[in-house]
Amino acid sequence: MSMFDAKQFNPLVFLKYMETVEAERTNRLIKAGVFVGEPTFAKSLADGVGGNYMQRNFSGRLPNNETIYDGAHDIATGTLPTFKQGVVVCGWARAFTEKDFTVSITGKDFMSEVASQLVEYLDERHEDILISILKGIFGSALSGKIVTKQLGSLSVADIVDGLALQGDKSRNIVAVAMHSTILSSLIKANLAQAVKFIDKSGIERDLGIYQWDSRDVIEDDALVPTESYAKTADVAIVAGKVYYTESEGVYTKVAQPDVADIANYYERTLAYPVYLLGRNAFTFQPLPVKVPVEMTREALKNGGQDVLISRERYVMQPYGISFKQASMAGNAPTVAELETANSWELANDGNGNTLPLKNIPLACIVFEVSGI
Repeated sequence: MSMFDAKQFNPLVFLKYMETVEAERTNRLIKAGVFVGEPTFAKSLADGVGGNYMQRNFSGRLPNNETIYDGAHDIATGTLPTFKQGVVVCGWARAFTEKDFTVSITGKDFMSEVASQLVEYLDERHEDILISILKGIFGSALSGKIVTKQLGSLSVADIVDGLALQGDKSRNIVAVAMHSTILSSLIKANLAQAVKFIDKSGIERDLGIYQWDSRDVIEDDALVPTESYAKTADVAIVAGKVYYTESEGVYTKVAQPDVADIANYYERTLAYPVYLLGRNAFTFQPLPVKVPVEMTREALKNGGQDVLISRERYVMQPYGISFKQASMAGNAPTVAELETANSWELANDGNGNTLPLKNIPLACIVFEVSGI
């Protein structure tokens, strides 16, 4: 089998590609009801300087300032609080090239396939950006809404403790996003319930969807664990546990641990984030782009090739949390800037008062597993 332009083909029979590789991801995370639109953003951003960042104001709740009414006390007055939220615009562009020669040798127009996959591709990218933002906001702004558990001792208390971070607002949580490793552990512990339906023949069938405490489970392996190492506290070799040595920041697995060297051994810990997502927890609003999609033709390059170009701008903003304009080096945030904890802060009223954490419909359970 030969290769040209990353396309496999048989030069003897010129086999055509009849099937597209199945998408690896379901993109259910961005379809879980956690997004709400805000059409006024387009005009608000256009009216602002640069059109890439703006301050959004929203109202809080009336304060409790009742005064006893007995004819002897003045009636106290209260003010409706307003909170300021920094809103940033994400902007991304991408291009896909297909050479004429690939059509000549395979008999298939791959550019039409690129176009057909573009919508699903954008869903994947939006989901990746959402995950990057979740990393950033839970690194600082929402660090008080994280509960840590051990993966090896799952119990019904895990989801209860996570929902407790929402207090009496826990009913707003509609979905739980997790890595497949966590879902597998929940299934084995009989904590995740399969969603079933009865077909026309009266046969009960599995939808391949799970719930955890009546919340939809969003399985996504893009929710990768973070890795850390720490000196072991063991004084004897524990059977089945994996130990590591360290040299200039590089950790190497010990093939045959020796208790004589145990003081120099490290243990690895994987921390899997599980996000509890509330309804309308994020604003997602596409914004105007002069030319969102176009095709260009480069007749001389590589014997002739077509280029599909896609551009987009949008707001993906968590409720009650501000993106700091000063943390953005350019006119739009990079993935690294979105993932940086110091890029985010709780919306405030200008006097140091912020929204109650339970009013922000997001929480996180971190499941740790060590010694692997």
